[in-house]
Amino acid sequence: MNTPTRHVEAKICHNGMEETLRFLTDGKDGYTVLPKAIWRKLKLVPQCNAAEKQLTKENSEKLFSHCLVEIGQQLYETWAILGDKSDDARLGAITPFVARRQAA
Repeated sequence: MNTPTRHVEAKICHNGMEETLRFLTDGKDGYTVLPKAIWRKLKLVPQCNAAEKQLTKENSEKLFSHCLVEIGQQLYETWAILGDKSDDARLGAITPFVARRQAA
């Protein structure tokens, strides 16, 4: 049974800036994917990387960053793959955003 592909409109928020995107979502994506033009505009910087084996079994390095996603009036956190210019915006796993207190 195929899961239908849906689109969700959401804002990506980072550094006091935001960008509204129409994300593909099919419930199978573990990570959010942001096209290069979007993550560069929001000035996201890589926070970690991981060598990921693709279906072709070729190694390609993926860069990850952390950002906030606003859907409706709710704010969520997500790890995002900093994609290439040809990548589609895909919404992956999100968790409710809880502001963290700064250590005194």
